[in-house]
Amino acid sequence: MARSQDLAQAMRTALEENGDLIELQAQIEEEMLEALTRLQSGSNEHNSQYSFSTKRCKPAMPPEIILANNLIRQYLEEVGLKRTSSVLCTESGLPQSAVPDTVLRTAFPSLHSSGAKPLLCSMIQDILFKSDAKPI
Repeated sequence: MARSQDLAQAMRTALEENGDLIELQAQIEEEMLEALTRLQSGSNEHNSQYSFSTKRCKPAMPPEIILANNLIRQYLEEVGLKRTSSVLCTESGLPQSAVPDTVLRTAFPSLHSSGAKPLLCSMIQDILFKSDAKPI
């Protein structure tokens, strides 16, 4: 019993060091959310109770929603919320590979940003600066 616990701990440590553990946990959470959604909607009633591998097609999103989701994704990844970002990608249908920052910045040419912080934070800072509002 102790050997299997040692092996499990060694595997956990190795996955944590590689950064893979967070991604695996996010994938498990995504699959659980999808399974629960299918169970709640009744879309799984004709299948075995364990067959959750079918993916539903989502309607196409308008470009501004895709852009907003990519800005949120960039922010989440910059502040270290990779699991949250992974769930966002799954639920919104974003591809696994992120849109390059340069592409996002070309969508907002009037934005004054040094590139040191996420673009979404720069946008909020610009809005607050233009309205003379003080940050919360």
